[in-house]
Amino acid sequence: MKINIKATEILETGIAQYLNSTALTQEQIENITKKEFQLLESGLLQLKEGIGVDENNPLTNLDVNTVYKLIYMLDLKLNSRNSKYSFLHQNEKGILDILSLSNGIDSEEICLYHFVKSYYKSKKNVKRD
Repeated sequence: MKINIKATEILETGIAQYLNSTALTQEQIENITKKEFQLLESGLLQLKEGIGVDENNPLTNLDVNTVYKLIYMLDLKLNSRNSKYSFLHQNEKGILDILSLSNGIDSEEICLYHFVKSYYKSKKNVKRD
């Protein structure tokens, strides 16, 4: 399965219309906020461009919930999740999530990479009165 092809199909169909064709209820779809739709679109656009399938080019600027929604939308199953802490991506320190996925059709293994920037500031830099 080519993740970028599936992401392109969803974008061309439209996220809301695509979700209407899934097992989600209308209430679940209506409860997705505008911000969540924007994040889903951002994730799909990144995947369409081939971002997220390589450790050196992970998905960025997405929250963990959005990544799990993308997995659902792409009809993938999460097999395992590992994390690399103190990972450096574009001079930013954070966590790299490595998600091992498969589709139900041919059991092809797919790895998805998601970088979450760390907002933790060292206490060494904090000024005290």
